[in-house]
Amino acid sequence: MLPASSYKISPPGYKLEADGVPIDISAQHRLTSVSVNLYDGGQSDQLSLSFDDSSRLGTKKFTLPKTGKKLKLWMGYELRKILMGVFHVDQASLNGSGSGQTLSVTAVPKLLLNERSQTWADTTLGDIVKKIAKDNDLKPQVSKKLGATKVVIENQLRESDMSFLTKLAEKYGAMAKPAGECVLFLTKGQAVTASGTPLEPVVLNANDIIQWSTQLSDRSAYEGAIATWYDTQKAEQKQVVEGKKSDQTFYIQHLFSNEDEAKVAAKSKLKELNRNTAEVSLTIVGNPEVTAGGSVDLKGLRSEVNGKWLVKSVTHTLDNSGYQSSLQCYREP
Repeated sequence: MLPASSYKISPPGYKLEADGVPIDISAQHRLTSVSVNLYDGGQSDQLSLSFDDSSRLGTKKFTLPKTGKKLKLWMGYELRKILMGVFHVDQASLNGSGSGQTLSVTAVPKLLLNERSQTWADTTLGDIVKKIAKDNDLKPQVSKKLGATKVVIENQLRESDMSFLTKLAEKYGAMAKPAGECVLFLTKGQAVTASGTPLEPVVLNANDIIQWSTQLSDRSAYEGAIATWYDTQKAEQKQVVEGKKSDQTFYIQHLFSNEDEAKVAAKSKLKELNRNTAEVSLTIVGNPEVTAGGSVDLKGLRSEVNGKWLVKSVTHTLDNSGYQSSLQCYREP
């Protein structure tokens, strides 16, 4: 693998396939902006493309892409491009002024396109993810410990597979997201590429950073979290407390079916609530190695800011101004 310092000397570049075929020269000439938003599971990844649809370019106009059309994107530099993900066209829009016209295309992962209802009972998280991955022609990547977690019953009610997996991830303190040809269900901070390859933190030096800002806090917003579960043998509700019970305690508004589920949920919720006590926003020279759910290692800034941060979201944008990456990061409490 080429070090970043080597491949960044080449021009920024991208590769875009539609239904497995590279887009033609006409479409390449008209493409003015490529932007991909990647999230650590709380939101859906999204690909946005903008094309100059005016007649003055002298190249043929192309047919509006149909909903569901498969798009596969790589971004980076001519010497090295990294897979950003596989998306399916969600919508296309046109706008114009005088002789100028713009065609915008938005695409999302396949897991978001359709809704269904299903009851998942007496199973494991691993089996649920594997079944959903298979139904969407994807490969499952599941943390061993999470995969073995038993599920008594979970109801998927008129929601997309991605929405359901996100709900499970929030409950069990995981990250759920599609990545390339895979669907990931991993422990937060367990970084992998879109092809499922483990990643080390991406080192960012001061000269890689265009601008940055941070919010630092020494105190946690919550001291504890309480989850309620139903004891069928005694026919009564019981509580489990993670952390300390005080005025700064968060009560989870859900009745869990057993004590183990309640414990997992309370621990996950407290960790989530206190995760954003330290945040940093960065705009950097485009770096395709930065991925949501992964981490960066900042160097050459203030001592309070230097070190490892987890990436909550990253937007990679390539347009006439060049290639930049915008990051939102946090530290574990």
